[in-house]
Amino acid sequence: MAFPTGWVRKCPLTIQKTKVPADLTDFPVLFTVADLPSEMFDADGSYPARADGGDIRFSSDSAGATPLPVEVYYFLRDNNPALGKAEIHVKVAAVSSSVNTVIYVWYNAPAETMPARNATYGSDNVWDSHFKFVCHNGASIGDSTSAAVAGTNHSTTDDATESKIGVSSRKFVAASSQYIDWGNIVNLNGASQSITIDLTVKPNSPANDPFIFGRKAQYWIEYPSAGSGNWCLSSSSNNFSLPNLAWSVDTFVYDRGIPDLYEYINGVKDAGTDLGNIIPSTSNYLQEGVDYGGTSYLDGWIDEARISDNVRSAAWIVATYNTLASPATFVSVGTPESGGGARIFDFSPFFAE
Repeated sequence: MAFPTGWVRKCPLTIQKTKVPADLTDFPVLFTVADLPSEMFDADGSYPARADGGDIRFSSDSAGATPLPVEVYYFLRDNNPALGKAEIHVKVAAVSSSVNTVIYVWYNAPAETMPARNATYGSDNVWDSHFKFVCHNGASIGDSTSAAVAGTNHSTTDDATESKIGVSSRKFVAASSQYIDWGNIVNLNGASQSITIDLTVKPNSPANDPFIFGRKAQYWIEYPSAGSGNWCLSSSSNNFSLPNLAWSVDTFVYDRGIPDLYEYINGVKDAGTDLGNIIPSTSNYLQEGVDYGGTSYLDGWIDEARISDNVRSAAWIVATYNTLASPATFVSVGTPESGGGARIFDFSPFFAE
């Protein structure tokens, strides 16, 4: 069936203008159980989504004429909808800072399955062309961009008890030398371009001098010295404050044009300092949780990890923090209503001659 025919239910979802500092285009919004209608998660209710979330769709209009790309990374129903879980990312074409932006979620079409990842409204297209790497670091690891880079897991585990965005995260144990190897990621050469890194991270034991995220030839983000209370970007001695022993949503920006290096911690920008060419490596080899020499490992958790090959705007960075840190305040849920497409059944076999 062609969308939205056959989708029994829909619900308006309102992105709050106060959470968006400036108008944004093609912005990925996070949806969890906190900002989706509860009836979607009610397994024995009247209008649940499919058990695998394959019928969940989004549109920018109430008629469903303009679908939006969607990645259903995780979806779980339960007879008690409060115990449902979801991690769903949707690219919203235009998000306004002056008026609330209303989109619609569609569900309860049990015969439907999710579009292929490279389809027009499939998961690849949630992430604009500047995203070169996106990993949700949960029950499964993989790159959600069209590059679809395959990661090799070295004993990290899925931890459903720890997550910033509501489902689970990858746990790294330094004593067990755990990390993820991503191989070559194209177009991440800091010697010739700008880079924006988004990380949602929680260190468990700073005394272990943990390494967070970087390339095989030169690290990006590490804890520079045991117990120092600061974090370091690249091999520079310039340190940045980062919360210890707590979840934080952090964005590190290297603006090649200045050059300048600065960071946002939980949506707040630290003072930028001209650090010169501090990411000169030409290597694109990406690893999570270990340094390039294989001697220093992260002790803690990583949830969302993203890399872009440009300088994301301040508004984009703050809005990213707002949607990841608190989906329920970024989006308000309206009242579910009929999707206008009652279930369609083929009765022809009963009338065969």
